[in-house]
Amino acid sequence: MTASVWMVDGRQEVGYGVALVDAHASGVSRQPAWYNTVLAGAESDAVILKGVRIRGYEILRPEAALGSESAVLQVVGMNWFLVMITAAYVGMACQLVSELVAGKYANDRPANHTPGRLAASVRGCGVLIESLAAELDSASVEPAHMQQRLLDARAAVESVLKVLGAETPDCMNGAQFIGTSRLSYLREAISGLTFHPPSRDERFVSGGMEI
Repeated sequence: MTASVWMVDGRQEVGYGVALVDAHASGVSRQPAWYNTVLAGAESDAVILKGVRIRGYEILRPEAALGSESAVLQVVGMNWFLVMITAAYVGMACQLVSELVAGKYANDRPANHTPGRLAASVRGCGVLIESLAAELDSASVEPAHMQQRLLDARAAVESVLKVLGAETPDCMNGAQFIGTSRLSYLREAISGLTFHPPSRDERFVSGGMEI
């Protein structure tokens, strides 16, 4: 496997590198990582590196120009990750609201047209992510600026999903809550977006607001 590393000489950073790590090296171990039943579809284990020695010839050192290009590629890669992971959770939310609107589990008297209102909000999230994905694909926006826009969009989607999770019970009745775990599962699943990287501290630090 590979790992991106910053190389240092004493206390000074000297550049970016890619470490090649032998999966069978001493200090490499694996352990289960996904214990929440909502994450049952995640089949990978956590890979733990503890005291793993990397020899000089196991580190790829790009030339300075290539190093800067690699840094840009990492930003672009994170941008696509943000698009895909946010879109995945919007898809889960779409499944939840589609069942609410269809009345499969609907309350006889949903409060304030709640299912339709929630469905419109989730559709708006889909339009937002699709638009940003097209913009990202066109490469018309500088990658770092695009990343901030995607992080802002993700925060907006998270806010919609929190409202959806909170108001889903308004669309159900007691018998449906007791008789099926389907909507409870979906309601819990959409909360996972909050925990994906980058961390909330990194996401919400901003030097100002651009209108």
